[in-house]
Amino acid sequence: MNDVNPAQLFVSFTASVTGFFANTLFPFLALLSVIVFLWGIVTSITAKTDDQRTEGKRFMAYGFIGFMIFTVLWGLFYFSLAPEIVPTNPAILQKN
Repeated sequence: MNDVNPAQLFVSFTASVTGFFANTLFPFLALLSVIVFLWGIVTSITAKTDDQRTEGKRFMAYGFIGFMIFTVLWGLFYFSLAPEIVPTNPAILQKN
């Protein structure tokens, strides 16, 4: 029978989830918000009518708001993973 420590499984699972968020999801969301903002700038500059210019400004606003929300969530995520707040040592999580 395989003796697997549940605490080690938990630590390994949380490490993979936090790795996904930190290394894949957050950079993708940052890139997406910057692309939307830049698309709004390009649309606004190359606009021939006021409606197109307004649409470009709207894209710039959405990109900026998305980036601000993303930045706050990213900060909260990394703050919540501070070692003094969340124990990551498997020895602490084991029952005695």
